[in-house]
Amino acid sequence: MLSLLSIPVWAWIAGGAGLAALIIAIILICVFAARKKKGKTAERKGESTNEDVKEAASQQKNAEEAPAKQNKKPAEKQYKVYHISKRKEDGMWQIKAAGAEKAIKRFKTQKEAIDYCKTLADNQDAGIMIHKEDGSFRKLTY
Repeated sequence: MLSLLSIPVWAWIAGGAGLAALIIAIILICVFAARKKKGKTAERKGESTNEDVKEAASQQKNAEEAPAKQNKKPAEKQYKVYHISKRKEDGMWQIKAAGAEKAIKRFKTQKEAIDYCKTLADNQDAGIMIHKEDGSFRKLTY
């Protein structure tokens, strides 16, 4: 009869290493299966996954590189947002389009800026984002 003590040390080490490798492989399979399941769940909920983001970036790059076609669909109308904020340089209130560097117009009071921006936003079908003096949001849309 074979005794456990008669098995050489190197066999114990090799057996332990093999068992550890098996456990690691099982853990990795579980992790990848969970990630794949999470991606399918995100697709069902309408969320974007990393693959969706990469595919959208690739399509956008290809669209930029492709020559302009004559029968293009009209571009979707982008929603404009105007920001009302206080300038640090002179303390006046300014109206800026989102992403713009220059102010559209400056006013002495925030109320004057809001009144003007309301008419501007109505004409442009845009939104207004009002900031406090410290720069934080007072009201997101108006």
